[in-house]
Amino acid sequence: MTAAVEPSSPPEGSKRSADGLAEGTPPAKAVKVESEEKALSAEIKEKKEKKEKKEKKEKTGEKSGDKSAKKIKSEKGLPADGVYDHRRLFKEGQKFITPPVADPTRGFYESLLKEKPDSKLAIRFAIEYGLLAVDQHQKLLKKYNSLKEKGLFNPQAAVKAALEKQASKRNLGEKKAKKDKSGKEKRAA
Repeated sequence: MTAAVEPSSPPEGSKRSADGLAEGTPPAKAVKVESEEKALSAEIKEKKEKKEKKEKKEKTGEKSGDKSAKKIKSEKGLPADGVYDHRRLFKEGQKFITPPVADPTRGFYESLLKEKPDSKLAIRFAIEYGLLAVDQHQKLLKKYNSLKEKGLFNPQAAVKAALEKQASKRNLGEKKAKKDKSGKEKRAA
């Protein structure tokens, strides 16, 4: 008894092609297996992407989530993400980042300070933006602090002083009017 070999099937021991179906498997099942393999590979890719995103968040310190997480610093003292906080370089009294030399506003206030060293606007800008060298900054800071104590940079204090001044003028005007009336009445009598 010899086994009958079908002419369409490959001989035993020979390899079938990758595109060909396994012997004895119906075509519908082969397609189903391929779609399952694609789905599995897609799931694996998604898991890898999620893992990579999670690792990136851990490296950056996750800004929105846990605020107690400390930023990792490199050997030079800079943050690991390469962003340097310029506020560490601020001078005393400085509130804003120093504008570049080519900035027209900076040029205006520097020239104003040279022409009028007592200009309140120029002093305020120079201190709050840190325009001058450290030694000049310290000298000007004393002027700035004395002006600030007087309330010249506080708009509420300025309005209050103006209202008091107007009230005192009214009081003086009313006193003069009373004197004039009383003086006129005496002359007429």
